[in-house]
Amino acid sequence: MGAMGIAVRRCSLPRLLLASSIFCTLPCILLIITWTRVAKVSPMEDVDSILDNVRLQIAANEHNGKTLKVVVVEEHQEVLPYWFQAASNGVLKKERNVLVHIDGHPDFVLPQLVHGYPRFRLPTSDGELYRMIQKNDVFITSAAMSGLIDRVIWIIPSWASPVDRFNHKADLWFGIAGPDPSDNQHERFCMCYMETTSNPEPKLCLFNDPLAVSANYTGTPMSKDKCKIHSNRVQIEIIQEDNFKDELNMKEIVGENDTVILDIDEDYFGCERVVDSMLKASLQWKWVSAINTILRVAIHPRTLDDEKSVDDAFSVILDFIAQSHPSFVKAVEFFNKTIDVFNIRSSMGFDQTVTIQAIIKLLLQIDSNQIAILKDIGFCNLTTSSLCESGMCSTHFDEGLLGGKVGWPGRHN
Repeated sequence: MGAMGIAVRRCSLPRLLLASSIFCTLPCILLIITWTRVAKVSPMEDVDSILDNVRLQIAANEHNGKTLKVVVVEEHQEVLPYWFQAASNGVLKKERNVLVHIDGHPDFVLPQLVHGYPRFRLPTSDGELYRMIQKNDVFITSAAMSGLIDRVIWIIPSWASPVDRFNHKADLWFGIAGPDPSDNQHERFCMCYMETTSNPEPKLCLFNDPLAVSANYTGTPMSKDKCKIHSNRVQIEIIQEDNFKDELNMKEIVGENDTVILDIDEDYFGCERVVDSMLKASLQWKWVSAINTILRVAIHPRTLDDEKSVDDAFSVILDFIAQSHPSFVKAVEFFNKTIDVFNIRSSMGFDQTVTIQAIIKLLLQIDSNQIAILKDIGFCNLTTSSLCESGMCSTHFDEGLLGGKVGWPGRHN
């Protein structure tokens, strides 16, 4: 678990079921269930009905003597190594697989074109694969650009916004834009898409500008002639869950010989949006950002024990401040007496006194109600240890709700 913060999401499912992958031989269903911190509630029986046919497929494989391998991940982009490994091992095809994506939000943002990124092909080294694992809303686009998948069926829950309740179909193409000296832009990935549902609309092209990111950002429009296409067409179909249940027979949705990756994001099941309690307590994003600035520099827990130690210490600090609201000096003296109890210096590998002093100074500026809410929310890791992302456990969506600008992890706008 690699980043610290105050949690603003509580999911209704056990943390043990963060994510799982099921591998099987052709015709194949590769199942991915991942943890994402998002709001809303969707009845579990809806998920059960959608997966009935999947269970039949799994049972059939087991009856035929085929084995299924289950892999658990926490961050959605961490599925990419398993997908590409499955293709390398012959479990999946190396191209033109079908992705059935069951999720409460889209994951179709373009990746950043960094040096060493494998352009429009499968990665051939760990370094190239690492460059593809960027963010949890980028991984599908990365897989599509590599050629691993050429069709995406996105099934959205009933609680999605009304505009998303209808079936949509579109064709996507990926390419390179730039460099463009006129606007001081380097090479970057771009995407063109065309709605094909009923009344085809003109092709629209977008590129990913990190300086223009917002809570609902999907890309910045650009001229079609500036996006040089390098990929084959990728088809995407958006199906609302009620409509999907009417067509539950998987053979009507995908071909009998298609190789399928079944990708289920845990936010589909529904999670409590803990940021609501922060809003009610009038906690502003500038305060959250100040805490994050301190955390990103100093605290990088390496194990679950590290995470629990810091969480315990943070809870004690909040209790102490809530009970007595001492002066800054007394608060620091108190923490210095308790720091060894939680083994923070030894487990984290460096002295945290300066960091804790800065955090306490900030905590003394908020009222007792806000202190109580922070204690109830708790302290946690943002991501796994392999993804070095730190700060309070909030998302870009939460940052927008709390009145702040929205940016990339680690970027302060």
